[in-house]
Order: sequence, then C-alpha cells, then structure tokens
Amino acid sequence: MNLLFPASSNPQERLQSRLLSLAAAALFLYACIYTLAPAVRLHSWDVSLHWQHWIGYNVWLAGFLLLYRQVRRRLPDCDPLLLPITALLSGWGLLTIWRLDESFGLRQTLWLAVSIAALWFGLRLPNILLILRKYKYLWLTGGILLASLTFFFGVYPGGEGPHLWLNFFGIYLQPSEPLKLLLIVFLAAYLADRIPVTFNLWQLLSPTFILFVAAISILLIQRDLGTTTLFVVLYAVVIYLASGKRRMLLVSALFV
Repeated sequence: MNLLFPASSNPQERLQSRLLSLAAAALFLYACIYTLAPAVRLHSWDVSLHWQHWIGYNVWLAGFLLLYRQVRRRLPDCDPLLLPITALLSGWGLLTIWRLDESFGLRQTLWLAVSIAALWFGLRLPNILLILRKYKYLWLTGGILLASLTFFFGVYPGGEGPHLWLNFFGIYLQPSEPLKLLLIVFLAAYLADRIPVTFNLWQLLSPTFILFVAAISILLIQRDLGTTTLFVVLYAVVIYLASGKRRMLLVSALFV
C-alpha cells in the first residue's frame, strides 16, 4: 500500500502517507470479510460470494490516490490528518451502504466519484481559499437561506417523515449537510482574521453568534436534533481551538 501513497522526506507527508495506507488496508480487509461472509455463515464454499462492492472500493482507492497526489502538489503544508480521516470515514460508510443495499451502494459510489472530482478541481483553482475567506458571510447566509426553503418546499424521500430534503428534478438534497461545511468555513475564515485572539470571549463570539443561532433555530424547528447537536459541538470545538477557553466545551456539553 505504501507504493500507492508515496511520500517524500517531509515528516507530514510521511504521516499522511502511512495513515492513508492504513485506511486502504482496513477497508481492503472490510471488503474481503464482506466477500467471504456468505461462505463463513453457511460453512460452505458452494455459495454466491459478494463481489459488487469491490467497484466501490476501487473507485474509492483511485479517487483518494488522485487527491493525495494533488494535495501533495498544491498544499504541501496542510494538516496530515484531514485527508486520511476523510478517506477512512467515507470509505467505511461506502462499504457499509454496499452491504445494506447494492443499488444504494452503486449510487453512493457515483456520488463519491463526483465529490472527489469536485475536490480535485477545487484544489486546482487559484485563490480558492481566499475566495472562501473573503465571502464568508455570504456563504453561511446562503446556506441558512437554503435550509429555510425546507419550510416551504421540504419533502421526505420515503414519503412520510420530516421534510428535511429539497427535490431538484429527482435529486434529493438535505440543506443541513452543506450547511455543516459552510459553518466550518465561516468560523475558520472569521477566526483566521483575528488570531492571535487578544480580546474577551464575548467579543470573539458576538459577530458569529447571530448567524449560528439562526442556523440552530432552523434545525430545532425542523426537529433535526442530531444535526443540531453536531452544530453545537462544531461551534464549541472551533472556538476552543482558536481561543483556548475550555468554558466553551463545558457550555456545549450542557446543551448537548
């Protein structure tokens, strides 16, 4: 696996390469177990083994190999943990979906390929981080407005259930998912302009608190408690990392 994710003498690249190799090995083992599961369950080789999920694994492996090489070229000083953690979680989720339903597994594989391609092209865009940072208020406000559309046009793909999705010509989008990313982008961009933090916690929080409360309010009204909890945790962790004030973790624990 190390040959797939080669690294230079840079310690960060070596760490990233090893973690990606471990992720690839763990998912390979998962895929092998799923393939052999029918034989183990029936104690016989005279059964149909599962092979279709290897499509998903190969797409995952090829996609993150491309991303790894792109990240090495474009962002040599990036955090070495982000890409391996993303790779492991997305791959584990992908194989789990294949195990539950092959048609959904194939659909998830296609979406993973689209997502990897989008990230690959995004890394090639000049000044992409500057654009995200410059228009941080616009991105988060747009995400909140998109989430608010579910009050009027929300649907549930299964028929009966919470109307947390939007239907675009047969493609369902849950606005709370991009809103998670937009919240992180907003907080990172806002805090990056104010580090090192030299003022009190309320001065740090007040400009972000209104937008954060707006997002949380929409999720609470929709009764999307899981996403609401995740928003509170994300907000508290990012503020803690920027300010070092442990009270943020304590306050978030009370809300959760």
